[in-house]
Amino acid sequence: MKRLIVVLYALALGATLFAETEAEAAARLVEEKKYEQAKAGLEKLIAAEPNNDRYLYLIGKCSFYLGDDAQAQAFLKRAIAINSKEADYYNYLGAAQYFSGDRAAARESYLSCITLDQTMARPFEYLGHIFRDEGDNERAREYYGKACALNDKEFDSFCGLGDVCLKTGDTAGAETAFAAAVRLDPKHYGALRLLIVTKYGLGKYGEGEELKRTLIAIQAATDIPDLKEQAYFVFDRFTVDGVEVGAAECFKKEGELYYHYMFVIFGDDGHFRKTVNLESSVVLREFGTPYILGSDDYSEGRKIRHSTFNIGFTQVPDYETMKEWVAKVLRGEVEAGTSSEFGR
Repeated sequence: MKRLIVVLYALALGATLFAETEAEAAARLVEEKKYEQAKAGLEKLIAAEPNNDRYLYLIGKCSFYLGDDAQAQAFLKRAIAINSKEADYYNYLGAAQYFSGDRAAARESYLSCITLDQTMARPFEYLGHIFRDEGDNERAREYYGKACALNDKEFDSFCGLGDVCLKTGDTAGAETAFAAAVRLDPKHYGALRLLIVTKYGLGKYGEGEELKRTLIAIQAATDIPDLKEQAYFVFDRFTVDGVEVGAAECFKKEGELYYHYMFVIFGDDGHFRKTVNLESSVVLREFGTPYILGSDDYSEGRKIRHSTFNIGFTQVPDYETMKEWVAKVLRGEVEAGTSSEFGR
């Protein structure tokens, strides 16, 4: 009998030692992303221990993932008031502030986070977003760079880095960043197009042409309505005598008339001022010269004149040749053969 009592006592003690506490259960549910269940358990724990910063942090985290940014901020601020030395408290507070639109407060929370811990990538990434949106591209570049170094699997960090590199004139840096983003998501239209822009900006036209074929295939296969309906994509920007020109190519090279290339010059009002085009039509193709140089003039966003030049091509000219012709047209060195006026 005595031995039986000892065995039963040992089993009861073991069950007590290995039983999961309510706090452990709540933490496990958060890890399992069962936020509703975790929150219900944490509310009971907080009712019993209202100044437990760990419980307040966990329920704030649940509220954030459940989409209640205001409640998340309230809990996380209470946690920080009790314990201001936990970096992840500031990390989640910054996230809740960022997604609720309070970018200034998010900036301060994320800066506090990285002061305590510089091993988390997300605070650096979102500081990059914030400083980029504020126009501070140099600081944005610094933080995006640190985010990429900490996590080389984060697509948005590389895209952000590529964007600010382009804005600050570092085309080679942008190429590296967008190439990393495309490796992570090879079918992402936006990242691939911007990688193409960097290739042309660096004079790597052959690599750019290869990537264009992939971009065109992505557009042809997409189910995204806005992308499906898009007629052109911009692949380069350059200047002619201080005037910025955007180079665009059409996706579908078919039909009675299409512009293979369209080189766009914008006015100060943001509208098209002029385009120089490599045009193709059924008539041109029948006569064995499928491409001709043309241009369109605009006023207040409306086309007012179409002109063609007596410059024909039996095949698509190489890109450098095309840029030379664009420069000649813009400088007035090529006279129009025919012009058609449109009503204003």
